[in-house]
Amino acid sequence: MNAIKVLCLLVIIEQNPMSKVPKLVPAWHEELLLEKFGEDRVKMQEQVVRELAPVVLEEEIQRLMAQYGVDEETRVPIFQTVYGRGSAGARRLQAAIDEAVAAAEKPVKAAKAKAPAKAPAKAKAHEAGAAGDEGEGEGEDTGASAGAALEALSGADPLSNH
Repeated sequence: MNAIKVLCLLVIIEQNPMSKVPKLVPAWHEELLLEKFGEDRVKMQEQVVRELAPVVLEEEIQRLMAQYGVDEETRVPIFQTVYGRGSAGARRLQAAIDEAVAAAEKPVKAAKAKAPAKAPAKAKAHEAGAAGDEGEGEGEDTGASAGAALEALSGADPLSNH
């Protein structure tokens, strides 16, 4: 299979006041992250182009539904809240994937961060966006930038376990 170039986003997710996790995700995850965590807890840092394996639409839908789960209040899958149900949701996701592929062809601009980027001290421990670091790095300002977090994530497959 030939790899495809895709626009990806480096985001910092504030899981709690003491835990900020960097994630590198394909652009079609943006709305899912915002829906799951809220705009105030997801900070866009940078846009980068990465080569990924071609996306099989049905597999990607199943993976995204499992990864993002359901809204605890409504019990509706977050994927369906963002993209819709059935074939309409599949068409919307395919359009978002196509847009991310087309955007990879254009020059990439850094996203404007709403707040200064502070990557966690143990960014390498979060290569795939692993959670469970509550209390680590408490009160530390490591001086790490979004670029350092991106470097720590650059070897990770952005489609795996984020």
